[in-house]
Amino acid sequence: MPLDYDASYLDGVRLEQVAVGEFQVILNFDGASLSIEGEMQLVHPDGTVQRFALPFDAAPALLPLLKHPVAHAEVVGPVELSITFGDGSRLSVFDSTEPYEQFSLQHGPHLLIV
Repeated sequence: MPLDYDASYLDGVRLEQVAVGEFQVILNFDGASLSIEGEMQLVHPDGTVQRFALPFDAAPALLPLLKHPVAHAEVVGPVELSITFGDGSRLSVFDSTEPYEQFSLQHGPHLLIV
């Protein structure tokens, strides 16, 4: 993942939909989408940490994030995209299994595949 990737276009947008497939979870925001096919971690506002190897397993934990705006989105390192929501939850998506696609982020005509 490019360290200089600017994900700030997610700042302030609401999570409008969580779509679930057998091997994928898609988070649809106002004007952008994040398709996750790999590992992720969710840190809840109370500090509870949940790590998911399979996106399908994460779906129930992601539903409470619906309608919450993104407070901040950033590339944390060469293998992590971090999205902090207005309620204090933080979702981290990892580029952890080469050579397979782990996630993709689409904003308008722009598509980043990691």
